[in-house]
Amino acid sequence: MGARQIGKTSLLKMLFADANDVLWLNADEPDVRALFENATNNTTCKIINRDNIEEFLI
Repeated sequence: MGARQIGKTSLLKMLFADANDVLWLNADEPDVRALFENATNNTTCKIINRDNIEEFLI
């Protein structure tokens, strides 16, 4: 999702610093990557404990 070490995570952490409902996942971790590798929208909703992920998709 972009070049490595250019500040993507730092920018997001600054933007969401005051949010208390953010779930931070590290896609460099093999188990996290595997969890989402073939996940459907319904599976993703269950993983992140949301009723409907459609509202978050563009």
